[in-house]
Amino acid sequence: MDDEFDSYPYDSFDDDGGAAFGFPSLSSQALVNTQQSWRASLAPSEGFASEESLQCADRRQLSIERATLPLLQLADWKEDEAYDDEPPRCIHYSIEFKVMYNNKIFLKDTEPDLVLAPGAYWLKFLQPKLERLVKTKLRRAKDLVQIDDTTITVSVRDRSARDLVKYFSGFDIDWRLIEKQLRTWAPLFREGKPLRLAIAFTYVDTDRPGDASTGATTRGRLSATQTMLARRTTQLHAEATTGQQTTWNELYERMRCPGPPCHLGPYCWRDSANSKHYRLRTHHFRSLIRHIEEGHPINCHDDVPDFLRTQLYAEEQQDTERKQKRKRDTSPRNIPSIQITNVLPGQSNKHASEEHPVACSSPITICGSRDRAVKRYCEWQCTKVDDIVLKFEFRKARDLTLAEGFDLEQLHEDQDYQFLLDKGVKLGIARRFVRDVKSWASLSNDE
Repeated sequence: MDDEFDSYPYDSFDDDGGAAFGFPSLSSQALVNTQQSWRASLAPSEGFASEESLQCADRRQLSIERATLPLLQLADWKEDEAYDDEPPRCIHYSIEFKVMYNNKIFLKDTEPDLVLAPGAYWLKFLQPKLERLVKTKLRRAKDLVQIDDTTITVSVRDRSARDLVKYFSGFDIDWRLIEKQLRTWAPLFREGKPLRLAIAFTYVDTDRPGDASTGATTRGRLSATQTMLARRTTQLHAEATTGQQTTWNELYERMRCPGPPCHLGPYCWRDSANSKHYRLRTHHFRSLIRHIEEGHPINCHDDVPDFLRTQLYAEEQQDTERKQKRKRDTSPRNIPSIQITNVLPGQSNKHASEEHPVACSSPITICGSRDRAVKRYCEWQCTKVDDIVLKFEFRKARDLTLAEGFDLEQLHEDQDYQFLLDKGVKLGIARRFVRDVKSWASLSNDE
């Protein structure tokens, strides 16, 4: 046994250390070589670890990209499709809306599990539904109320995400902001956290004749002008208490009707281009105050910013259209007239045919995707006008056309723009949108 142990090349315990305990004695050079070999052996492992980290980062990036879901627009949405895939292939959300009138909630409703983008859903479904409900619920006062403002809260059931709250005057809603927030939260929705829009529509009374001494209406409520004056008094009192400059007071003084006195109330904007007066309401003054706070002084009527002028023009047009529609709705139904044309022998019926021209036009052919052609046609129409309101009306006509499933060939063939008028498109825009299809088609085909 001793010979067996002696045969191993082990030394006794010496200054090199470790030999007495059964470890081989290595010289200093051998130790260095061993250390270098050990590092060289780790180099591939270190490279592999770095490559694995990159692969993990790529997988995380791919996961983020897959988590980004689209919001379906009208051109991509199919009404008869369920969209109940697992995992989902588009963003789902719900709308909870309420209608406020005289500071009370008189109507609440929910639209669950929606996939159509909010802007398109508002145009196609929610706005017509809201108008029907308001007309039904406020049947006795339908001619005496109007929309004042809209507040939208976008939320997701996640503690780390703060709600987005946006205020809009009337129905002037920027749906792009709302849809952008929903797309931002698409990864949270994929994780099973629901998205929700809470919308509050506030309606107010319009001016009614009342007792001049009390300012109250025949029903005992303050008119809109009296309400504005009450808010002004409250604002002035608050500013006087805090010692701030009475910005509201100065603005009210500068926006008084410059004369001759008009029937719109004590405050209005006078357009120097045509000397027409436009009534200023509370939400208009709020916009002007924000404009002043941003560093833009308003010293006279000519200093009213362009964005508010455009808003006043649009509201005036909408009011005119609503009055015309109410007048048509309240007028008695006319009995259809019967036209009798006597044609003597030998005479042609040319005159009768001239009085009733055929609406159908010769067919045209438009190559490519039909819904994309509607969008291109709309953009061409927008290049023909500079006014932002008119551009908006053309885009509204585009969305309604797609919502009803029409294409340009059908519009040209039917020459019927009544469905656009029924949805509130201006008469001139509706006529242009239907009539100019052939002109655009010839230009497009030549290209």
